[in-house]
Amino acid sequence: MSSNILLNKYIEHTILRPDTTILEVEQICHEALKYQFAGVCVPSYFLESAVELLTDTGIDIVTVIGFPYGYNSLMSKFEEAEDAINRGADHLDMVINIAAVKNNDWETVENEIDTINRLVKRENKIFKLIAETGLMSEIELELICKIANDLKIDYLKTSTGVNGAGANMEVVTAMREMLDKNIKIKASGGIRTRAAALELIEAGADRIGASKSVEMMG
Repeated sequence: MSSNILLNKYIEHTILRPDTTILEVEQICHEALKYQFAGVCVPSYFLESAVELLTDTGIDIVTVIGFPYGYNSLMSKFEEAEDAINRGADHLDMVINIAAVKNNDWETVENEIDTINRLVKRENKIFKLIAETGLMSEIELELICKIANDLKIDYLKTSTGVNGAGANMEVVTAMREMLDKNIKIKASGGIRTRAAALELIEAGADRIGASKSVEMMG
C-alpha cells in the first residue's frame, strides 16, 4: 500500500523558524506548486506573501496560533486567529495551553479550544489543535482526545516540532484509536524521510507537516 500513496497530497510544506526570510517563504511556495503539496505552513507574518503566490492553486495556506508554547491568553489567541483568517489563512494550527493542561485546569483548556474552534468554523476555515504529544502523559492525551471528540474539531495535530519529541507511529496509532473517525490527524515534528512519512500515514495520519518535503519526493 505504501508505494501507491501519493505522498505529496498529504504534505504541508512547512517553515516556522524564527529567523525565516521572505525568500525562504517564496521558495517553499514555489516548491509547493512544483510538487503540488497539500499546503504550506508559514508564520502569520508571511501570510500575505503566501496568499499572493498560492491563491486559486488549490494549495492550503496554513499558519500557527499561540506558537510554540500555547500559554498565551485566550484573548490573544482569539485576536491572532481572527487576524490570520482576515489575512487569508485556510487552516489554523493552534497550540494547546500546555501550562493549563499541566496544572489540571481542564476548564480553561476546553473553553479555549471551544472558542477558537467556533471562530474558525464560523469562517468556514479548518481548525487544528496541536496537542504537543511529546510533553503529554497517556492520561493527558486521552483527555485531550475526549475534548477533541466532544467539540468536533477538524484535526488533532501531534507536535510543534519545538517542545519534546515529535510525531511517531505509537502516538499516531493511539490518537487514531481514541479519536472519532471524522477527526483527522496531522503528524508533525521530526519527520525527515519518505519512509517515516509513509509509516505515519499507515498509522492513521491524514496530513504530514514537514520541512524536508522536497527531499521526501526524491
